[in-house]
Amino acid sequence: GDLAGRLGGLKIEIIKKANKEGKLFAGVTEAEIKTAIKASGLNLGKSLKIQIDKHIKEIGIHEVVIDFENKKIPLKLKVKEG
Repeated sequence: GDLAGRLGGLKIEIIKKANKEGKLFAGVTEAEIKTAIKASGLNLGKSLKIQIDKHIKEIGIHEVVIDFENKKIPLKLKVKEG
């Protein structure tokens, strides 16, 4: 399987603490996204960079860009309260 292709099809979920308005107490970090990608069974090693355009500070669906092997891959990130 083409790793970049599989990466683009991933649906990543991150569980974060949030207040009643759905605002996160702490923004989503690059490390958390990497951990979630690994947890999905895709081990991309060290060549993975994550571009977060704006800080992710609320519950919902966000898009981040993964920089992998010189490809830019958009990735949907679902942030759930937990």
